[in-house]
Amino acid sequence: MKDEEEKMHEYIKDFTNAHSTIKKVEGIDGTFRTIKISVKTFLIIGTIVAIIMIIPIVAMVMDKASIVFTMDKEGYITTIEKNYRQRIEIVEDNSTKKGNGVILFKTEREPIVEFKSVKTIAGGVESYYIEYEGKALKYYIENGEEEIFKGIEIVEIPRSITINMFKSEEILEFEAYLPIESYSQLEDGVRQLIELRKFMQKKIRTFEIPLHIKIGEYIGGYDYKEMKAEEEIIYQEKQNYYWYLKNKGEDVNFIPEEDLLKIDRPQTLDVYVNGERLVNKKQTEMEKYYAEQDGREYKTVYIVANYNQEEKCYETDIDDIVRNCDKFQILDDGTSGLSARIKFSYQNREYEVHWRDRKVHGKKLPYGGNIEFLEQVLKIKLEYDYQNKKVNLIIP
Repeated sequence: MKDEEEKMHEYIKDFTNAHSTIKKVEGIDGTFRTIKISVKTFLIIGTIVAIIMIIPIVAMVMDKASIVFTMDKEGYITTIEKNYRQRIEIVEDNSTKKGNGVILFKTEREPIVEFKSVKTIAGGVESYYIEYEGKALKYYIENGEEEIFKGIEIVEIPRSITINMFKSEEILEFEAYLPIESYSQLEDGVRQLIELRKFMQKKIRTFEIPLHIKIGEYIGGYDYKEMKAEEEIIYQEKQNYYWYLKNKGEDVNFIPEEDLLKIDRPQTLDVYVNGERLVNKKQTEMEKYYAEQDGREYKTVYIVANYNQEEKCYETDIDDIVRNCDKFQILDDGTSGLSARIKFSYQNREYEVHWRDRKVHGKKLPYGGNIEFLEQVLKIKLEYDYQNKKVNLIIP
């Protein structure tokens, strides 16, 4: 558009110079401005029209191009049948030749259900959204005679899936709950959900519906997707419920003493150094900045250690402790060069914090992990105070 204007200007200029003896015609500038505005308007309108015409064409091309990279519909259906150990028929098909889009299926053998499949592709990556697992579980809850389905509640959660820029489809996701009345029923509840998942995995090769124990308003944090030893799941379920009660300030005296000996650990401990609570200086500065922007009071950010139920230990960000404790001298903060590590000195010896994994390698501490690594490598004494939810590092 700029080139057209410049050409017009040059033309008027040349014409004027060539005919300088001719008296300037009144209104020629106004005429030029009118022509200039018209050219702009024409080009803008033309661009808008072109974009409107191109969008559907691009969308169609992208949709057609995407199916080149995906399996054919027959292969897609075969994969579903294999994963779910089923025979299925198509009830309604609104998909491409490659199966991208929406298909409504019906099973040919137990459990007899209709379920929707939505298959999309974006950036060459396929995504699948299939209702079968939830529909199958719902079928057995409503029709199964097994004890493991008694009392199970299933919840349907609508979710909108984008197929392309012009179309989306609603599909159902599922969660299931086992309501129980009290702590004393936790062990039996765990066993029921374990057996339920085993049953569903025999029927379906892949079964990923979240299962939760529920006591009143409490919903258990374990979802039974990862099957562990029964004793370990019972331990985690009891401890999660114990933490829930403690955080709400409710009575826990009804819990047997033998259980308390195993689960009576605070979920989080505040980290102290020689009796002083350790502040995360960088995070506190960020909190202060955003608080000032929002016109509110800022809160000091402290370093904490969280209980890892798997490892039965408290884990913390070791790099934050090293950065924020003046007992350590930072030699290299990890921002220079290509090495992802912090070098520091403690009691005239050099150590490192690494990001390779969460394990100790000689004098190299992981960026995060068991807080007792500080005791193991640096010989720092740890004092646990579960009553007051804190751990004190004794650093000379």
